[in-house]
Amino acid sequence: MTVRDRPDYESWRNNLRDFGAEYVVLGYSILDGLEKLVPYEQLWVKEYSSDFQEVFREGDVAVYKVL
Repeated sequence: MTVRDRPDYESWRNNLRDFGAEYVVLGYSILDGLEKLVPYEQLWVKEYSSDFQEVFREGDVAVYKVL
């Protein structure tokens, strides 16, 4: 089971903590038909901004520090 199967912020955040992640690199996903899809994680770092700090951005790719 992955975050793709059942999107859940708490599980994702717990995984980041459990694996000792210090940074998260996020960008758009390109699937069949070459359409841009916004990953759940990108929505979550904005919604839960007290848990992340954007430290770098270049175009559609951003690096966030896990707080």
